[in-house]
Amino acid sequence: MKKILAMLAGAGIVGTILGLAAPAVTTFAQTSATDRSANVSATLKRHLENQDTTFTVPYGLSQTEGAVQRTLAELPYIHELVSSVAYSSGGSATKVTVTWLQTKQQSAAVDAQIKHVLGQIVKPGMSDYDKEFVIHNWIVNHVSYDTSEQKYTPYDALRGSAVCQGIATLTYRMLTKAGISAHLVEGTAGGADHLWNEVRVGGHWYQLDVTWDDPVNKQPGTISYAYYNVTSAQLAKDHTWNHAGLPVANTSFETTVSALLKTLKDPYLSTIASATGISADLHSISATAETLRTVMQAQLNAHKAQFTIQFKGSTASATAALNQVSSAGLSGFTALRYTLSPSLTAGHTLIAVTVTYAS
Repeated sequence: MKKILAMLAGAGIVGTILGLAAPAVTTFAQTSATDRSANVSATLKRHLENQDTTFTVPYGLSQTEGAVQRTLAELPYIHELVSSVAYSSGGSATKVTVTWLQTKQQSAAVDAQIKHVLGQIVKPGMSDYDKEFVIHNWIVNHVSYDTSEQKYTPYDALRGSAVCQGIATLTYRMLTKAGISAHLVEGTAGGADHLWNEVRVGGHWYQLDVTWDDPVNKQPGTISYAYYNVTSAQLAKDHTWNHAGLPVANTSFETTVSALLKTLKDPYLSTIASATGISADLHSISATAETLRTVMQAQLNAHKAQFTIQFKGSTASATAALNQVSSAGLSGFTALRYTLSPSLTAGHTLIAVTVTYAS
């Protein structure tokens, strides 16, 4: 189950009316109403980005609640680190108390680790397509889904496991630190609350669900791309969300990358195409064992460590074809593993293959 827990309570938080002294944490200058509002917004943003636990706002309870929620909406990463917000008001001033899922020190450790990882996996000359690909793969390879559903943060994810909230928030942080525009998308999937990303590469927006590309029972070293840069229409087959305020992802990643491959000499892009099943010889192969064997052997001959085949047929027919391929035999490798998953392209199955070769 993937779900978002311990999120900001929002309007459900009830402020306790108390007799408060004048605001002690922050001093707001006497200005016009417009300037005062801007001053309060800037100060709130600073407090929240600094992960302060208590601060006072020179507004009444209702106005303070609204200001805090608006500011958090502008800070999606910070928003996901909030466990709860409590308010206590004396009328003209309100004390805000924030409980954090991830401490300020842990957040600093997350950013330091992200800087280190990006320094290792992002190479000079990489495009946003390339950066997104290596970030996706690093997270899938290093973070597992927390089946206890007790770990919610990027800090937890970097320690090895988290629920979708931690995985998607880590993905967001790594993408934006790499200079890639991204959103966090709240919705439902698999009958539970869920969190994933929307990412902008090559001038187009795509849906990206790293959690669902990292299944709980996956074989070590295997990476799925079933939810990698899909359209909103494709994702809507098993995800639901409020589209308001979010870009529409309506560009085919397959079409875009196929066109780029004809004009750009980018080795990383070729790897992306092969892994995601976009390159011409891998995409939508016919539902026969012989075609499957031919394509797999070609990848083995090229010493591809990972590749994905989009097989035209059901999971059952793909399994049957793979059994026939195994009987017929493949050559040139030491070990071969594969995982099957339904493709978001109707009537197709993704076969993700990982290969070990003799050194």
